[in-house]
Amino acid sequence: MQLQKRLETFPNPKPERDFLISIRLPDALKRDVTTYAELTGRSKSHVAMEALREYRDWRVPQIEDLREAIAAADGGDFASAEEVDAVVDAYRRG
Repeated sequence: MQLQKRLETFPNPKPERDFLISIRLPDALKRDVTTYAELTGRSKSHVAMEALREYRDWRVPQIEDLREAIAAADGGDFASAEEVDAVVDAYRRG
């Protein structure tokens, strides 16, 4: 949660001209972005910005969870064989 909290302290991004980034896209992805932008009436920059924002919002919690899990494992916090068996049995029963 630390990284997510830090991200939340940053001000909301200003319009698309705040930070310029240039990326190379395969032709197929470029066509997809262009088509999506036309369908939604948005600019290609807006489509890319939203995609990056959604990716960040999805990945940051995953990375934080992984770091917490690694720290727990490093601290010896593991499930017992009985606990694992109980979870497996629960999934098998559906």
